[in-house]
Amino acid sequence: MILFYTFLNYKDQPDYFLYKSIKNKLKKKNQIEIKNSLNEIDIQTSDKIVDKIYFLFKKKAKGTYNIGTGKGISIENFAQKLSKKKIKIITKKHKKSYCIADVKKFNSLYKNETS
Repeated sequence: MILFYTFLNYKDQPDYFLYKSIKNKLKKKNQIEIKNSLNEIDIQTSDKIVDKIYFLFKKKAKGTYNIGTGKGISIENFAQKLSKKKIKIITKKHKKSYCIADVKKFNSLYKNETS
């Protein structure tokens, strides 16, 4: 079973997905409201996810592998990077949460392959 938390496939995302939702809001104005914008998430493009799955397939890997980046970016910073100009993000203050993959197991397999 494969579970993806957050991935980017720009063309085919439904409007309520993070990337497309932010892009649609930015088309309308330079001040947007994003719930939980301080949270940090692990984001990568779908082609990078496919590359990692293919690598695991070729290695005939067994078990569970986190195939994220191992790095987080706040939703607020992600939104700012999507804009070509400075934007104002309105969010309610809340306790910051993190959803970042622990990629040690995948990286150890990958390093052994490339060493």
